[in-house]
Parts: sequence; structure tokens; C-alpha cells
Amino acid sequence: MEDLDDFLEFMDMAEVAHTKIPKRYIRDHSNPFEFLYEEAFKKRFKFSKEAIMYYILPIIEGNLAKDSNRGLPVPPVLQLLMALRFYATGNYQAVTGDLRGFTQPTVCRCIKAVSIAFAEKLHEYVQFPKTLEDQRSNIRTFYEIAEFPNVAACIDGTLIKIANPDKEIGEIFRSRKGSFSLNILAAAGPRGEILYIDVRHPGSTHDSTCFDRSALKLFFMENRIKDINIKQKHFKEK
Repeated sequence: MEDLDDFLEFMDMAEVAHTKIPKRYIRDHSNPFEFLYEEAFKKRFKFSKEAIMYYILPIIEGNLAKDSNRGLPVPPVLQLLMALRFYATGNYQAVTGDLRGFTQPTVCRCIKAVSIAFAEKLHEYVQFPKTLEDQRSNIRTFYEIAEFPNVAACIDGTLIKIANPDKEIGEIFRSRKGSFSLNILAAAGPRGEILYIDVRHPGSTHDSTCFDRSALKLFFMENRIKDINIKQKHFKEK
């Protein structure tokens, strides 16, 4: 009874002083959307919470939920977060540190599933504009950025590090920087969107060779990018 009396006295004092007892919120450490603030979340996963939940996840959620009735499935959103964290760091320990309760084999399987899901959707989202108007729109947008006419896309190569794939052919994948890698050729549009990507070449391949062997060069040689030579007067009219 003494404890109860003390508690009631404390409540009376708090009411007289017009003070409020602060609420305590228990954050779920297994849920990065709840536990991490927006800035820390974006730093780890390279995308905002909104972009992941409402734009990226719906694209592959159906693929990741195919086997959801077996065992104790990992929710698609957590599978996606595992993959994004791994893409950002290349480190399984960083993934398991941010998403607690998952073993390394589970993380590996989820990353593989997400990667396959993205690969299956590649041609739906990565492609050059097919209509003449869309092609002209990209050229006009590039011109508005830097006043450089008749630019359909910006291309470049980047080296993606990999483990030594094989002792006999491993040196083919060693880049000029000394690491085993793939030389990735990509073309980007004026809004930062990927229009073309080629991941076939080992790290020792020169960028110009990647382009010479690419379907992208063939598109231009066969004039599939139609009416590309828009004169500057068209930009001024806009």
C-alpha cells in the first residue's frame, strides 16, 4: 500500500505542475524502416524509404513471393534490403549487421533471388527510346542541360570487382587496376535513366572494344536510332 500511496502522490504533483510524463517508444531493431532515420537509411541502402517501398519493391515483389508458403519465408521487403545493402558494400557481414537474425546462407539466397528478379525485369526498364518523338525528346533535354546538340545518350564503362572466377582464365578478368572485375558498358539518358547496359566483358577489355562489340553500336550503324541528326534550330524553337 505504501508504494501505491507514493505513486498517487507523484501523480497529483505532476498534475499540479502541469507536466506530462514523456512516452517511451520501443523501436523494432529488426525493421530498418522503423529503426533507422531517413538519412541513416539512405546512407546504408542508397535509396529513400519511399523509393524502396513504393517504387522498387512493387517491381519484383511478385517474383520474391513465389515460394512464400515454404518453411519460414523472409518477407520480400527484407530480401530487397539485403540485396541493396550487399550491392552497396559487397560485404555479407554488413548485411547481417544491419538486418539481425539472418544467417549468411539465408542472406546469400535472398541476394541471389533479388538479383535474378531484377535481371528478369531488365528489358522492361532498360531500353533505348523506340519512338521518334521520345528520341527527339532526349536530344532536346540533353541540349537544355549543356547546349550540346544531337546527343542521344552518354556512354561510359565501369569496373565491377568480382572474385577470381577460375585459376586458368582468371587473369583475363584482371583489370588495369590490378583487381578481378567485369567491365560494364552503360548508356544513360538525360534524366539519369539507364538506356543500355552490357555486362559480358572481363576487366582486361578496353572500353572501346566493349563498345565495338556492343549492340548499341549496331543500333547506330543500322540507323535504328532514327532521325538522330536534329538541327540546332529545332532546339531554339522549343
